[in-house]
Amino acid sequence: MELDLRDASAVVDSLTRSAPVTIERTTSLLVELLEQWMLPPNRNRALARMEIVVERIRNQELRIATEDQIYLAEKRFQSIFKMLGSAHPIQSAQIFVKLLAGVHVLLLEEIDANHRSFLSVLLRDWLTVSLGCVDKLAHPQTG
Repeated sequence: MELDLRDASAVVDSLTRSAPVTIERTTSLLVELLEQWMLPPNRNRALARMEIVVERIRNQELRIATEDQIYLAEKRFQSIFKMLGSAHPIQSAQIFVKLLAGVHVLLLEEIDANHRSFLSVLLRDWLTVSLGCVDKLAHPQTG
């Protein structure tokens, strides 16, 4: 989890080094990160990540033990959503972190050679949905 946090921090740092922060740039950097996680040397790390996600559902002790890391991950993504102009970056980050966990299943399935374009579209859609719909989820009376 510490390695994942370091990776997320590198994405944020890269985004802040050059403007503007756009969904396209963010998507590109996140796809690069996911591609890195898909490399054979990182497969065990991806498996461990998925196992933690699943085990957190069953195991209260593990859920408590990993709360700080999850919170830090959400904070890193929250800063990305702030840069992208989200009206509700906290909720956007919380939803995105959960959605990102689902991508790990796809990564472990070793999707075919078109994975980059698939991940790009998927991430772009998720970012767009998070930016456009989280406001409606958080404040249904105004949406």
